[in-house]
Amino acid sequence: MSAVRKEPYIGRWWHTLEDGRLQCDLCPRDCRLHEGQRG
Repeated sequence: MSAVRKEPYIGRWWHTLEDGRLQCDLCPRDCRLHEGQRG
């Protein structure tokens, strides 16, 4: 059985918007997230 990762994992499919939010590019929903939010 593998160990559980305790540190956060930085995602790969996103870019930063001009207003400081992140936009997820993984699916067609294009979630625009503030810090601490989930898409």
